Amino acid sequence: MQRIAITMLMLACALPGLAQESPLKGLEPHIGKDLQKLDADALAEFRKQVDAITRDKSKTNEWGSYKPWWVMPFVRTNAAWVLLEAYPGYDVPDISHVRIHVFDRNWMRIAKHSFPTGYRCFLKEVVLVKDNPLKQDLLVAKVTSTGPFILQGDEQRPAFEQGDYQCQYYALLGEQFVMVRLEDNNNTIARNHYRWQAPPKGPPVPKHTADEWIRSLSSANSVEQLTTLVWLSGTHLDSTEKRKKDHNQESVEDSELFEAVFDAAETKNALQELVKSKNTWVQEYATLTLRLIRE
Repeated sequence: MQRIAITMLMLACALPGLAQESPLKGLEPHIGKDLQKLDADALAEFRKQVDAITRDKSKTNEWGSYKPWWVMPFVRTNAAWVLLEAYPGYDVPDISHVRIHVFDRNWMRIAKHSFPTGYRCFLKEVVLVKDNPLKQDLLVAKVTSTGPFILQGDEQRPAFEQGDYQCQYYALLGEQFVMVRLEDNNNTIARNHYRWQAPPKGPPVPKHTADEWIRSLSSANSVEQLTTLVWLSGTHLDSTEKRKKDHNQESVEDSELFEAVFDAAETKNALQELVKSKNTWVQEYATLTLRLIRE
């Protein structure tokens, strides 16, 4: 009997699941739930759980603060889960934002990102999509313009933005989220805006040299290609345009870098190859960028 008792004790130590049910890890109880519906007490408890696994210190009652929206599986390289927090924008003018926590399968946070989703744009929803030309998990943010509006017949349409609404597609490249597509409600590409110091939609532009930007067009990674094409097809300030003091504008250096890449013969050659890409998004963006160069 003593030997049996010792054997059972050893098994219980080696296989704790036999002795008692393993506790839930991380944020598993919240997966797939609408966290915007949490009441004050439940929200406070959720923040404690997030702080416990991230070692952050949540701020409450802060103007423009993020609120949790959802936790979902997100599979890419080491990533397994994503917690999305958002500030949808309530005032006019205002800037909507998202904050994204990326966890591995053991709920160790491997990345944390925050970036705007639009100046004078209300953030309506953020969803996870799997069916796309990149064949990987993407985050899609849907925004609507707050105006001003222009009249077209009996309808009001936003003057600031293309389309009735826009969708921003984000992919994980390494440990960074990058914009890989911006489209309107007709699924037509909308050009992103880089005339500020940082884009009002999406993460900051990667720090590349002109040669690195050009080489990325020939990358075997479609996400890397699209990151460059979104930037290359966007609107920029002319490097010769006089900057205004104390204004939030794209720097002369950034404009010169864009122009060096945009005007390079190697860029045009790469784009002529990309219009034949099997990836429809790469094809569309390459066609648009070539047209802009020719114009």
